[in-house]
Amino acid sequence: MAIVVAVGVLAFAAGALAGLAGDDDPTVAEPSSAAEPSSSATPSPTGTPSDAPSPSATPSAPPVLEDGRHFVLAERVRRAATAPTIEFDLAEFYTGEEANEVAEQRGDETPVPNDYYIVNDSSRLRRLAFAPDATVTYIPTDRCCEPVAGDLRAWIASVNGRRPGDYPPPAYTYWWIEVADGRIVAIEQQYLP
Repeated sequence: MAIVVAVGVLAFAAGALAGLAGDDDPTVAEPSSAAEPSSSATPSPTGTPSDAPSPSATPSAPPVLEDGRHFVLAERVRRAATAPTIEFDLAEFYTGEEANEVAEQRGDETPVPNDYYIVNDSSRLRRLAFAPDATVTYIPTDRCCEPVAGDLRAWIASVNGRRPGDYPPPAYTYWWIEVADGRIVAIEQQYLP
């Protein structure tokens, strides 16, 4: 009888250990509940339950870009199940006296040629998805210099080098992207003489 009890206790302990170790399988990803409140209260130093968040809770990631207008160089556009996603290089665009001041601070020629100055110190690529109703405005290569409404699909093909049409060469064409709620809602070419 003692052997049966000992085998039963060992089987129970082995089952409990296997249940604890079973969560270590890296091939199975369980949904994270870090953003959800815990159902068990954490005792405070006084011994009473506390509503403090658990230390495993992680803050949400910051947005790729804040809402507003941003100056970029489009690198490529990738198709995705929900919306196309653009990879871009963020830059800074200055005009007028501010352009001269920034150029002087950086040891470059002043006054700046054509009254503008671009700073692009980082080659880090960022990604953002397009809103379903995103628009594009560009300056056709065959008629300067008034912007016209474009077709987003044709623009994407141009950026990806597949069908240039009358879109400007992507390698050195800068764009303003308008971001709202973390998505691109408009793209507008920056005219550079």
